[in-house]
This record gives sequence, C-alpha cells and structure tokens, in this order.
Amino acid sequence: MDRVEAELLRVIHARYRITPDLSSRIADLNLDSIKTADFLRQLEDEFDVTFDQDVFEVETIADLATDIRGRLAESSEQM
Repeated sequence: MDRVEAELLRVIHARYRITPDLSSRIADLNLDSIKTADFLRQLEDEFDVTFDQDVFEVETIADLATDIRGRLAESSEQM
C-alpha cells in the first residue's frame, strides 16, 4: 500500500468511522450528495489536488487512489 492509498483509507475511517478496503466501491460508502462534496473537498485539501466531474466515474477506493496519483503527477509536471 502506498502513501496515497493509506491516507485515503485513513481519511475515510476518520471521517465516517468505516473501514473500507481498496476494493470497496465508492457507492458502498453510502455518502449522500452533501457528504460526497465534503469528502471530495477534504481530499482536495489533503492531497492538494482539484477534482473535476470525471472523479464521479471512479468505482472503487483503488480507482480513486489511482485518480489522485494521476492528479499529483500532473501537478508535479507543471512545476
């Protein structure tokens, strides 16, 4: 497990008191639209990334970690 995956699981556990694994589906977190928006803002702050609409296409926690790693790589390339 890399830093992004570990931090993502930590945020989910700390915020929602659930313990998903990387194969857990985002939909199974049972977040309503307000909690989803709050969750994404927290991840943007945690990882210093910005999400766009395509983030809603990810299905699992592992997919979300991959998306975040891609955004981190893009931001480091732009520096």
